[in-house]
Amino acid sequence: MSIPTELVDKDYQYDEATEIIVPNTHNLKNYMVVLLADPNHKMGLNQTLHRECFDFAMVLNRWCVVSEFEIVNELGFHIAQFRGLYGDETSFIRRGTGSAAWIVKKDSIIVDEKVFARAVRKPQYTTLSAGDDLLEETIEKQYQKALSRVTIP
Repeated sequence: MSIPTELVDKDYQYDEATEIIVPNTHNLKNYMVVLLADPNHKMGLNQTLHRECFDFAMVLNRWCVVSEFEIVNELGFHIAQFRGLYGDETSFIRRGTGSAAWIVKKDSIIVDEKVFARAVRKPQYTTLSAGDDLLEETIEKQYQKALSRVTIP
């Protein structure tokens, strides 16, 4: 799968046929192709004439592949971070508390869609019950199995 390289306007509307909304950063997985969903956190293309805005847009307004995803604890806060790999072979570290929604290309999700749909609706931080442990284990097994079959460009 190729990564789109063009800048996307801040008011981009996702395509339900090929994309889904993931409600927060903590639910991203490596190899997902993502774009920040919230227009308030992106630049309008008319703003990119200014150098500082253009630099921000090159990170915030483009599709990227999630790589090196992890959740780190900083001063008691759970910070999600990943390296975004862009279509022009640049990369930037993306970080956040997890509250940001993301548009995800469906064909970049490498777990069973039904399991994934249940996982993204699960609350961010809860005490896991036995059923939730099983769900997490199922997701991880499918993810690892699919990962062994996938070649990333």
